[in-house]
Parts: sequence; C-alpha cells; structure tokens
Amino acid sequence: MVLTLINHWRPASGFTLVELMVAIAIIGFVLTTSLAVFVDRERRLRGAEETNRVYQVLANEAEVLRTIPFGALTSLEAKPFLSDVALLNGLSGARTELHIITSRPTLARVEATIVWRGGARRAMVTIIRSDTGGDNLW
Repeated sequence: MVLTLINHWRPASGFTLVELMVAIAIIGFVLTTSLAVFVDRERRLRGAEETNRVYQVLANEAEVLRTIPFGALTSLEAKPFLSDVALLNGLSGARTELHIITSRPTLARVEATIVWRGGARRAMVTIIRSDTGGDNLW
C-alpha cells in the first residue's frame, strides 16, 4: 500500500530539479576543464613554435659566424646578427646579442643570444673558434 502511494505522487517520466542541477554541474565542470586544457595546449604550441623559430635563426647565425675569418671576429662585438632574422618577426620584443670573448690570442668564444617576451625567454648558442692559420674552422 505504501509503495502504491509513493508511485502515485511521482510522475512516471521526466527528471527532478535536483537531477537537472547535478547534470548541469557535471556538464559545466567538463566544459570548463576542457577549455582550460585547450587554452594551455595553445599556449604550449605557440611557445614551441617560437622556440623552433629562434633556434633556426641561431643555427643560421652559427653558420655565418663559421665563415668569418678569425681575425675579423673581434670587430663583431655588440653588433646585431649577420644572418637574416626575418623569422623573428612577430616575436614580442625580440632582440639579438652577439658577444665575442677572447681568452687567448688564438681562441675566441662567440655567444649569439636571442631574447624575447621582454626578457622572459632567452636562447643562446656558443661557438668556440680557434685561429689555426686557416679560414672556416670552428
């Protein structure tokens, strides 16, 4: 008899307000989490693409610096890159730095650095050059 009364007061189909609220909360949680994952993925992809471009420019600069005679290296101190840096267009605040450190008359350390995002990101390649009497030697 009691079971008959309970079934009599509750409709046979449809959802209660509590069930709908729980379903909306679950859907909202799933959508919010998915959006956060998507935004983080896009940020990481942009960072990886920037890093790839920067390292390509550094590799190009290393090749150009390799071809310069050893005696001409010191004249490059604090000058911009010699290679094409068009790949850096679009990077916020990208700047290049070239430093030559000579520890001995026949040995030089060449540091090519790219800084972007207001100094928050930095990439560098170091080349050790030695004067062996010939050209195009590292």
